[in-house]
Amino acid sequence: MQPHLLGSEEGYNFVGYQENVYVLPQWLGPFTEETRQHQEVIVCDDLTEAQHLLHLKLIGRSGKTRLTSMLGIPINTHYYGANHPALDPLFVEGYDNIAPGHAASLEYSNTTLASLDRSLQGFRSRMRMTGIAESTIRRFIESRDYVSQCIVSLTPGIQFFQGAPLTLGYQPWCLQVEKSTTMFLPFITSAQSWDFDPRGRDKDICTLIRSLVSADTCLGLITNIKATQKAIPLLLGDTTLSSKIYHLPFFLPPPIPCIKKTGQFLFTTSWHQHTGSFYSRGGVDAVKIFAELSRKHPGLELVIRCRIPEDVPEEIRANLNAPNVRILDGKLDAEDMSKLFAEAEFYLLPAASLHSMSTLEAMANGCICVLADAWGNDEYLAHGVNGLRIRGREGKYWRYDADRGVVSERYQGLENPDHTFIADAVREIEGLIGSEDRKRHLSDNARSYAASNHNPESIRKQFSSIVTDMKERASCAFDKGNFLN
Repeated sequence: MQPHLLGSEEGYNFVGYQENVYVLPQWLGPFTEETRQHQEVIVCDDLTEAQHLLHLKLIGRSGKTRLTSMLGIPINTHYYGANHPALDPLFVEGYDNIAPGHAASLEYSNTTLASLDRSLQGFRSRMRMTGIAESTIRRFIESRDYVSQCIVSLTPGIQFFQGAPLTLGYQPWCLQVEKSTTMFLPFITSAQSWDFDPRGRDKDICTLIRSLVSADTCLGLITNIKATQKAIPLLLGDTTLSSKIYHLPFFLPPPIPCIKKTGQFLFTTSWHQHTGSFYSRGGVDAVKIFAELSRKHPGLELVIRCRIPEDVPEEIRANLNAPNVRILDGKLDAEDMSKLFAEAEFYLLPAASLHSMSTLEAMANGCICVLADAWGNDEYLAHGVNGLRIRGREGKYWRYDADRGVVSERYQGLENPDHTFIADAVREIEGLIGSEDRKRHLSDNARSYAASNHNPESIRKQFSSIVTDMKERASCAFDKGNFLN
């Protein structure tokens, strides 16, 4: 059998000969008996393995590590709406050791389709070896989207995903995650994770995700929440994963200088502006809290930055129509959003779940945050120190099993007012309204916390160090030659 060229990539040729695939640096020249035995030549069983090992070699030995944002691929947009603004700043120039980039354009070719097909076969084979049900494997593959996986197969470097591993694991990748439950999309969603059972009913998807994350092509998991860093190894049942899980805080742009408007309250929904976010972020209780306060304290104003759901209860709609409530439901750019936080004195976010970026941006701008006791936000805010944290959500809307690392959540019921919670929040806020000293104390502490713990320069250095670690992990995986084990 004569040697035949299977393809080329990054200055290397893939050559098929007898039962193997050889990866030759092009500077070696033609494929011969002599060159195929050179120490720089990679010998593999098939083309997919050859491509994977070459990618690990290039990452491990490159001067600047190529880090590629996959936040804009169709499957990410489907699950998350758009690129998360907290992650965009990671992909800017200026690192000494990182060459940031973005996903490749989609190009259908026989080579691309053949590579994807081989990768799909390899994924199925690996998952079957773990004993996972065929239906789970099939549903997982379908959930990852054919077009997106073609883009993934064309994109070099360490691929950076958000929230869930939107990959079949055949290219080197890393993942940023806030809550561990998002890793299981679409099988489990945060809003419907109350009955999540990783040791029983949901064992198959847990095993599948553990297999992906523990493989050498997964170079790292990054989280902005320390509790998540501890929880993932427990949840997946593999304590060895701790070495590849990193804590990296979100960093914030500097707040814009602006004079606070005394008595102004702000409520916002998520950056993707889904109308359901009004309920899940505690919009009903926020409106009622403000209505109670303004009844006793004339001169207050509520600014609501969101689209109001059509099915909002009539009682809430009447409160929204009050003359001191201003609703902004059109498109706002980043500067306009920053100005809202800069001007507001109080930020209402009585959500049952964690919303890190909104909380941190409000704190950085000196807002007095009024949060519910959602899981995870105690890492940012201490009640009476740098904000207000009102009890009432734990046990009703979320619970945490520390032994198994499982956060369980449900949002049903947030469309109705929680009168006990509202009364507690009103009482806490009223204790501040008449005290400029207490308000200043909380506001100054919030600014100080954000500036000290979410400094862009410091966090970029941390990220640079994490990428160096992932580069070394890729190099070790290449040396071992067991990139999928």
